[in-house]
Amino acid sequence: PNHLYVQEGTYTVTLIASSANGCVKDSSAIIEVYPKPVANFSNTTVCENFDLTTFTDLSTVITGTVTNYEWDFDDANNTSTLPNPTFDYNLPGTYNVSLIVTTNNNCKDTIIQPVTVHPKPIADLVASITEDCSPLCVDFTDNSTTPNNSNIVNWNWDFNNGENSLVQAPSSCFVNNSNTEDKTFTISLIVGNDLGCYDTLVNTDLITSWYNPIASFTPSPEETNMYEAEITTNNSSVGAITYSWDFDNSDVSTDFEPVVNYSDTGVYNIMLAVATENGCVDTTYNQVIINPVISIYIPNTFTPNEDGNNDSFIFKGYGIDLETTQFYIFDRWGTLIYYTENATPWDGTYKGDPVQQDAYIYKLTCKDVFGEQHEYKGHVNLLK
Repeated sequence: PNHLYVQEGTYTVTLIASSANGCVKDSSAIIEVYPKPVANFSNTTVCENFDLTTFTDLSTVITGTVTNYEWDFDDANNTSTLPNPTFDYNLPGTYNVSLIVTTNNNCKDTIIQPVTVHPKPIADLVASITEDCSPLCVDFTDNSTTPNNSNIVNWNWDFNNGENSLVQAPSSCFVNNSNTEDKTFTISLIVGNDLGCYDTLVNTDLITSWYNPIASFTPSPEETNMYEAEITTNNSSVGAITYSWDFDNSDVSTDFEPVVNYSDTGVYNIMLAVATENGCVDTTYNQVIINPVISIYIPNTFTPNEDGNNDSFIFKGYGIDLETTQFYIFDRWGTLIYYTENATPWDGTYKGDPVQQDAYIYKLTCKDVFGEQHEYKGHVNLLK
Protein backbone atom coordinates (compact mmCIF):
# COMPACT_ATOMS: atom_id res chain seq x y z
CA PRO A 1 0.00 0.00 0.00
CA ASN A 2 0.90 3.75 -0.22
CA HIS A 3 0.31 6.13 2.64
CA LEU A 4 0.76 9.90 2.84
CA TYR A 5 2.10 11.27 6.10
CA VAL A 6 0.92 14.84 6.47
CA GLN A 7 3.18 15.68 9.38
CA GLU A 8 6.79 15.02 10.11
CA GLY A 9 7.70 12.55 12.86
CA THR A 10 8.70 8.91 13.66
CA TYR A 11 6.11 6.25 12.90
CA THR A 12 6.02 2.47 13.69
CA VAL A 13 4.56 0.57 10.76
CA THR A 14 3.24 -2.96 11.46
CA LEU A 15 2.46 -5.65 8.88
CA ILE A 16 0.34 -8.65 9.98
CA ALA A 17 0.28 -11.58 7.57
CA SER A 18 -2.20 -14.51 7.76
CA SER A 19 -2.11 -17.76 5.80
CA ALA A 20 -5.08 -19.64 4.43
CA ASN A 21 -4.71 -22.09 7.30
CA GLY A 22 -5.06 -19.35 9.89
CA CYS A 23 -1.40 -18.96 10.68
CA VAL A 24 -0.45 -15.39 11.64
CA LYS A 25 2.84 -13.51 11.68
CA ASP A 26 3.56 -9.80 12.14
CA SER A 27 6.51 -7.54 11.50
CA SER A 28 7.20 -3.90 12.48
CA ALA A 29 9.48 -1.20 11.08
CA ILE A 30 10.29 2.40 12.08
CA ILE A 31 9.42 5.05 9.47
CA GLU A 32 10.84 8.61 9.86
CA VAL A 33 9.06 11.45 8.04
CA TYR A 34 11.39 14.51 7.68
CA PRO A 35 10.00 18.05 8.00
CA LYS A 36 9.50 20.08 4.87
CA PRO A 37 11.28 23.48 4.79
CA VAL A 38 9.29 26.68 4.39
CA ALA A 39 10.81 28.76 1.60
CA ASN A 40 10.73 32.51 2.13
CA PHE A 41 12.78 35.61 1.28
CA SER A 42 12.76 39.37 1.41
CA ASN A 43 14.18 41.86 -1.03
CA THR A 44 15.01 45.54 -1.41
CA THR A 45 13.02 47.71 -3.79
CA VAL A 46 15.36 49.73 -6.02
CA CYS A 47 15.20 52.15 -8.89
CA GLU A 48 16.13 51.46 -12.45
CA ASN A 49 19.90 51.58 -13.02
CA PHE A 50 20.44 52.93 -9.54
CA ASP A 51 21.34 50.04 -7.26
CA LEU A 52 21.42 46.24 -7.00
CA THR A 53 18.39 44.39 -5.70
CA THR A 54 19.44 42.52 -2.57
CA PHE A 55 17.73 39.24 -1.69
CA THR A 56 17.72 37.85 1.87
CA ASP A 57 16.82 34.22 2.54
CA LEU A 58 14.20 33.81 5.29
CA SER A 59 13.54 30.08 4.79
CA THR A 60 13.08 27.85 7.85
CA VAL A 61 12.94 24.16 8.72
CA ILE A 62 11.95 22.55 12.07
CA THR A 63 14.79 20.02 12.09
CA GLY A 64 17.76 19.77 9.84
CA THR A 65 19.23 22.54 7.75
CA VAL A 66 18.68 24.18 4.39
CA THR A 67 21.65 23.27 2.26
CA ASN A 68 20.75 24.32 -1.30
CA TYR A 69 19.23 27.42 -2.90
CA GLU A 70 17.94 27.79 -6.40
CA TRP A 71 17.05 31.38 -7.37
CA ASP A 72 15.43 32.40 -10.63
CA PHE A 73 15.32 36.20 -11.08
CA ASP A 74 12.82 36.12 -13.97
CA ASP A 75 15.21 38.06 -16.17
CA ALA A 76 16.77 36.29 -19.14
CA ASN A 77 17.32 32.99 -17.27
CA ASN A 78 19.56 34.61 -14.69
CA THR A 79 19.90 32.38 -11.62
CA SER A 80 21.93 32.03 -8.45
CA THR A 81 22.72 29.40 -5.82
CA LEU A 82 23.85 31.84 -3.13
CA PRO A 83 21.83 32.13 0.06
CA ASN A 84 21.62 35.93 -0.18
CA PRO A 85 22.34 37.00 -3.73
CA THR A 86 22.12 40.42 -5.44
CA PHE A 87 20.94 41.15 -8.93
CA ASP A 88 21.07 44.16 -11.23
CA TYR A 89 17.83 44.72 -13.14
CA ASN A 90 18.43 46.92 -16.17
CA LEU A 91 14.79 47.69 -16.82
CA PRO A 92 11.97 48.71 -14.53
CA GLY A 93 9.03 46.41 -13.95
CA THR A 94 7.69 43.60 -11.76
CA TYR A 95 9.60 40.32 -11.77
CA ASN A 96 8.29 37.00 -10.40
CA VAL A 97 11.31 35.70 -8.51
CA SER A 98 11.30 32.07 -7.41
CA LEU A 99 13.33 30.40 -4.67
CA ILE A 100 13.64 26.63 -4.25
CA VAL A 101 15.26 25.52 -1.00
CA THR A 102 16.48 21.97 -0.25
CA THR A 103 17.33 20.57 3.18
CA ASN A 104 20.04 18.11 4.14
CA ASN A 105 17.33 15.43 3.93
CA ASN A 106 16.55 16.46 0.33
CA CYS A 107 13.24 17.99 1.28
CA LYS A 108 12.23 20.95 -0.91
CA ASP A 109 9.93 23.94 -0.92
CA THR A 110 9.32 26.67 -3.51
CA ILE A 111 8.15 30.26 -3.22
CA ILE A 112 7.41 32.78 -5.95
CA GLN A 113 7.19 36.47 -5.03
CA PRO A 114 6.92 39.66 -7.09
CA VAL A 115 9.92 41.99 -7.02
CA THR A 116 9.46 45.58 -8.18
CA VAL A 117 12.06 47.78 -9.86
CA HIS A 118 10.80 51.37 -9.97
CA PRO A 119 11.27 53.38 -13.17
CA LYS A 120 13.59 56.38 -13.00
CA PRO A 121 12.63 59.73 -14.47
CA ILE A 122 14.34 61.00 -17.62
CA ALA A 123 16.02 64.33 -16.93
CA ASP A 124 15.79 66.96 -19.66
CA LEU A 125 15.85 70.74 -19.81
CA VAL A 126 15.29 73.68 -22.14
CA ALA A 127 17.17 76.99 -22.04
CA SER A 128 15.50 80.17 -23.29
CA ILE A 129 18.80 81.29 -24.87
CA THR A 130 22.15 79.55 -25.07
CA GLU A 131 24.55 82.28 -26.23
CA ASP A 132 24.77 86.04 -26.04
CA CYS A 133 26.90 88.86 -24.71
CA SER A 134 27.83 88.88 -21.02
CA PRO A 135 25.97 89.04 -18.72
CA LEU A 136 23.77 86.38 -20.30
CA CYS A 137 20.58 85.80 -18.29
CA VAL A 138 18.76 82.55 -19.06
CA ASP A 139 15.36 81.15 -18.09
CA PHE A 140 15.45 77.37 -17.68
CA THR A 141 12.50 75.01 -18.09
CA ASP A 142 12.38 71.48 -16.73
CA ASN A 143 11.47 69.18 -19.61
CA SER A 144 11.91 65.91 -17.71
CA THR A 145 9.49 62.99 -17.98
CA THR A 146 8.66 60.05 -15.75
CA PRO A 147 6.60 56.91 -16.62
CA ASN A 148 3.97 54.89 -14.79
CA ASN A 149 1.99 57.89 -13.59
CA SER A 150 4.69 58.93 -11.18
CA ASN A 151 5.48 62.60 -10.63
CA ILE A 152 8.71 64.56 -10.50
CA VAL A 153 8.94 66.23 -7.10
CA ASN A 154 12.60 67.20 -6.74
CA TRP A 155 14.93 69.37 -8.86
CA ASN A 156 18.56 70.16 -8.23
CA TRP A 157 20.22 72.56 -10.70
CA ASP A 158 23.91 73.39 -10.90
CA PHE A 159 24.67 76.26 -13.28
CA ASN A 160 28.48 76.02 -13.06
CA ASN A 161 28.62 79.73 -12.18
CA GLY A 162 28.53 79.41 -8.41
CA GLU A 163 24.72 79.27 -8.33
CA ASN A 164 22.34 76.39 -7.62
CA SER A 165 18.57 76.09 -7.50
CA LEU A 166 15.95 73.68 -6.19
CA VAL A 167 12.96 75.11 -8.08
CA GLN A 168 11.40 73.65 -11.21
CA ALA A 169 11.93 76.64 -13.53
CA PRO A 170 14.86 78.76 -12.34
CA SER A 171 16.77 81.63 -13.92
CA SER A 172 20.45 82.43 -13.75
CA CYS A 173 22.88 84.94 -15.23
CA PHE A 174 26.27 84.02 -16.65
CA VAL A 175 29.04 86.61 -16.42
CA ASN A 176 32.18 86.57 -18.55
CA ASN A 177 34.86 88.84 -17.11
CA SER A 178 37.24 88.21 -19.98
CA ASN A 179 37.50 90.80 -22.72
CA THR A 180 39.09 88.49 -25.29
CA GLU A 181 37.71 84.96 -24.78
CA ASP A 182 34.20 83.48 -24.74
CA LYS A 183 33.24 81.42 -21.67
CA THR A 184 31.13 78.26 -21.61
CA PHE A 185 29.08 76.81 -18.77
CA THR A 186 28.00 73.17 -18.23
CA ILE A 187 24.47 72.83 -16.82
CA SER A 188 23.56 69.89 -14.56
CA LEU A 189 20.06 68.82 -13.54
CA ILE A 190 19.11 66.04 -11.11
CA VAL A 191 15.41 65.19 -10.95
CA GLY A 192 13.65 62.88 -8.51
CA ASN A 193 10.17 61.35 -8.71
CA ASP A 194 7.74 60.45 -5.96
CA LEU A 195 9.02 56.85 -6.05
CA GLY A 196 12.41 58.01 -4.80
CA CYS A 197 14.15 57.48 -8.13
CA TYR A 198 16.56 60.00 -9.69
CA ASP A 199 18.16 60.80 -13.00
CA THR A 200 21.01 63.18 -13.82
CA LEU A 201 21.56 65.22 -16.98
CA VAL A 202 24.90 66.92 -17.60
CA ASN A 203 24.67 69.26 -20.58
CA THR A 204 28.27 70.11 -21.38
CA ASP A 205 29.04 73.66 -22.52
CA LEU A 206 25.35 74.41 -23.03
CA ILE A 207 25.69 78.12 -22.27
CA THR A 208 28.20 80.43 -23.99
CA SER A 209 28.67 83.90 -22.55
CA TRP A 210 30.40 86.02 -25.19
CA TYR A 211 33.08 88.41 -24.06
CA ASN A 212 32.57 92.16 -24.09
CA PRO A 213 35.20 94.50 -25.53
CA ILE A 214 36.63 97.49 -23.70
CA ALA A 215 36.35 100.81 -25.49
CA SER A 216 39.23 103.12 -24.59
CA PHE A 217 41.00 106.02 -26.25
CA THR A 218 42.82 109.25 -25.44
CA PRO A 219 42.38 112.39 -27.54
CA SER A 220 45.49 114.42 -28.20
CA PRO A 221 45.55 117.21 -27.29
CA GLU A 222 42.65 117.25 -24.87
CA GLU A 223 42.57 121.06 -24.85
CA THR A 224 43.73 123.40 -27.57
CA ASN A 225 42.77 126.60 -29.38
CA MET A 226 40.83 127.29 -32.53
CA TYR A 227 43.97 127.75 -34.61
CA GLU A 228 45.39 124.34 -33.62
CA ALA A 229 42.18 122.32 -33.64
CA GLU A 230 43.46 119.05 -35.14
CA ILE A 231 42.77 116.20 -32.70
CA THR A 232 44.32 112.74 -32.99
CA THR A 233 42.88 109.69 -31.28
CA ASN A 234 45.05 107.12 -29.49
CA ASN A 235 42.93 103.95 -29.54
CA SER A 236 43.66 101.51 -26.69
CA SER A 237 40.49 99.41 -26.96
CA VAL A 238 40.64 95.67 -26.15
CA GLY A 239 38.85 92.77 -27.88
CA ALA A 240 37.14 94.78 -30.64
CA ILE A 241 37.14 94.37 -34.41
CA THR A 242 34.98 97.35 -35.42
CA TYR A 243 35.13 100.97 -34.32
CA SER A 244 32.53 103.72 -34.62
CA TRP A 245 33.44 107.33 -33.81
CA ASP A 246 31.19 110.35 -33.33
CA PHE A 247 33.07 113.62 -32.86
CA ASP A 248 30.06 115.66 -31.70
CA ASN A 249 30.35 117.98 -34.72
CA SER A 250 28.51 115.91 -37.37
CA ASP A 251 31.74 114.08 -38.28
CA VAL A 252 31.90 110.30 -37.90
CA SER A 253 34.49 107.64 -38.69
CA THR A 254 35.08 103.89 -38.64
CA ASP A 255 38.88 104.10 -38.73
CA PHE A 256 40.98 102.66 -35.94
CA GLU A 257 42.62 105.98 -35.03
CA PRO A 258 41.02 108.80 -37.01
CA VAL A 259 42.02 112.48 -36.98
CA VAL A 260 39.42 115.24 -36.68
CA ASN A 261 39.66 118.98 -37.30
CA TYR A 262 37.25 121.20 -35.42
CA SER A 263 36.13 124.35 -37.22
CA ASP A 264 34.58 126.04 -34.21
CA THR A 265 35.30 126.56 -30.57
CA GLY A 266 33.49 124.68 -27.84
CA VAL A 267 33.47 121.58 -25.68
CA TYR A 268 33.07 118.35 -27.67
CA ASN A 269 32.28 114.90 -26.31
CA ILE A 270 33.93 112.34 -28.57
CA MET A 271 32.18 108.96 -28.52
CA LEU A 272 33.84 105.65 -29.40
CA ALA A 273 31.66 102.53 -29.73
CA VAL A 274 33.52 99.24 -30.32
CA ALA A 275 32.11 95.81 -31.17
CA THR A 276 33.25 92.18 -31.31
CA GLU A 277 32.58 89.68 -34.07
CA ASN A 278 29.48 88.58 -32.12
CA GLY A 279 28.17 92.12 -31.86
CA CYS A 280 29.00 92.76 -28.21
CA VAL A 281 29.46 96.49 -27.72
CA ASP A 282 31.16 98.89 -25.35
CA THR A 283 31.05 102.67 -25.49
CA THR A 284 33.22 105.38 -23.98
CA TYR A 285 33.42 109.17 -24.13
CA ASN A 286 36.26 111.66 -23.84
CA GLN A 287 36.05 115.42 -23.86
CA VAL A 288 38.11 117.87 -25.89
CA ILE A 289 38.05 121.62 -25.46
CA ILE A 290 38.63 124.01 -28.36
CA ASN A 291 39.29 127.41 -26.86
CA PRO A 292 38.72 130.66 -28.78
CA VAL A 293 41.62 133.01 -29.46
CA ILE A 294 40.80 136.57 -28.33
CA SER A 295 41.40 138.93 -31.21
CA ILE A 296 40.50 142.63 -31.60
CA TYR A 297 41.12 144.69 -34.76
CA ILE A 298 40.52 148.43 -34.77
CA PRO A 299 41.36 150.29 -38.01
CA ASN A 300 43.24 153.60 -37.84
CA THR A 301 41.62 155.37 -40.81
CA PHE A 302 38.23 155.65 -42.47
CA THR A 303 36.76 157.87 -45.21
CA PRO A 304 33.06 158.68 -44.73
CA ASN A 305 32.52 160.12 -48.21
CA GLU A 306 29.57 157.91 -49.12
CA ASP A 307 31.45 156.10 -51.88
CA GLY A 308 30.51 152.77 -50.36
CA ASN A 309 34.07 151.98 -49.37
CA ASN A 310 35.38 152.43 -45.85
CA ASP A 311 32.54 154.79 -44.98
CA SER A 312 32.24 153.83 -41.29
CA PHE A 313 34.43 153.04 -38.32
CA ILE A 314 34.02 150.15 -35.86
CA PHE A 315 36.14 147.46 -34.28
CA LYS A 316 36.12 143.78 -35.25
CA GLY A 317 36.73 141.05 -32.73
CA TYR A 318 36.73 137.29 -32.14
CA GLY A 319 36.07 135.76 -28.78
CA ILE A 320 34.34 138.94 -27.62
CA ASP A 321 30.99 139.09 -25.87
CA LEU A 322 29.35 141.84 -27.91
CA GLU A 323 26.71 142.44 -25.27
CA THR A 324 29.42 143.76 -22.95
CA THR A 325 31.06 146.17 -25.43
CA GLN A 326 31.20 149.92 -24.82
CA PHE A 327 32.71 151.94 -27.67
CA TYR A 328 33.52 155.68 -27.23
CA ILE A 329 34.82 158.29 -29.68
CA PHE A 330 36.16 161.66 -28.53
CA ASP A 331 37.43 164.69 -30.39
CA ARG A 332 40.80 166.19 -29.61
CA TRP A 333 39.28 168.32 -26.85
CA GLY A 334 37.79 165.31 -25.07
CA THR A 335 34.22 165.76 -26.15
CA LEU A 336 32.30 162.49 -26.47
CA ILE A 337 30.91 162.60 -29.98
CA TYR A 338 29.86 158.93 -30.40
CA TYR A 339 28.95 156.00 -28.15
CA THR A 340 27.54 152.53 -28.82
CA GLU A 341 26.96 149.38 -26.77
CA ASN A 342 26.06 147.09 -29.62
CA ALA A 343 28.97 147.58 -32.03
CA THR A 344 27.07 149.91 -34.35
CA PRO A 345 29.64 151.56 -36.69
CA TRP A 346 30.27 155.33 -36.46
CA ASP A 347 29.41 157.13 -39.71
CA GLY A 348 31.57 160.21 -39.03
CA THR A 349 28.80 162.49 -37.82
CA TYR A 350 28.04 164.28 -34.58
CA LYS A 351 24.45 165.21 -33.82
CA GLY A 352 23.61 164.49 -37.41
CA ASP A 353 26.30 166.68 -38.97
CA PRO A 354 29.54 165.46 -40.55
CA VAL A 355 32.60 166.15 -38.44
CA GLN A 356 35.71 167.67 -39.86
CA GLN A 357 38.72 165.77 -41.06
CA ASP A 358 40.87 165.11 -38.03
CA ALA A 359 42.28 162.52 -35.67
CA TYR A 360 39.77 161.21 -33.11
CA ILE A 361 40.29 159.27 -29.92
CA TYR A 362 38.49 155.92 -29.30
CA LYS A 363 38.11 153.73 -26.25
CA LEU A 364 36.74 150.18 -26.26
CA THR A 365 35.85 148.19 -23.14
CA CYS A 366 34.55 144.63 -23.39
CA LYS A 367 34.63 141.16 -21.90
CA ASP A 368 35.82 138.06 -23.70
CA VAL A 369 33.98 134.75 -23.70
CA PHE A 370 35.84 133.74 -20.55
CA GLY A 371 34.52 136.80 -18.70
CA GLU A 372 37.83 138.64 -18.63
CA GLN A 373 37.64 142.44 -18.96
CA HIS A 374 39.59 144.21 -21.76
CA GLU A 375 40.17 147.90 -22.59
CA TYR A 376 41.60 149.29 -25.82
CA LYS A 377 42.52 152.96 -26.55
CA GLY A 378 43.85 154.64 -29.68
CA HIS A 379 43.12 157.12 -32.41
CA VAL A 380 41.52 156.97 -35.85
CA ASN A 381 42.05 159.32 -38.74
CA LEU A 382 38.93 160.61 -40.47
CA LEU A 383 39.77 161.59 -44.02
CA LYS A 384 37.57 163.27 -46.60
